[in-house]
Amino acid sequence: MSDPETGIYGQGDTSDAVIKSWRSALQARFDKLHGDELKD
Repeated sequence: MSDPETGIYGQGDTSDAVIKSWRSALQARFDKLHGDELKD
């Protein structure tokens, strides 16, 4: 059985860690982009 995460990264064991790092990275970019808009 293959789910998207293990298919992309090839390591099911680390998929959770990868997803967490991806989420934190995306959150940081989101905060930066929208933080600039909110600051006046």
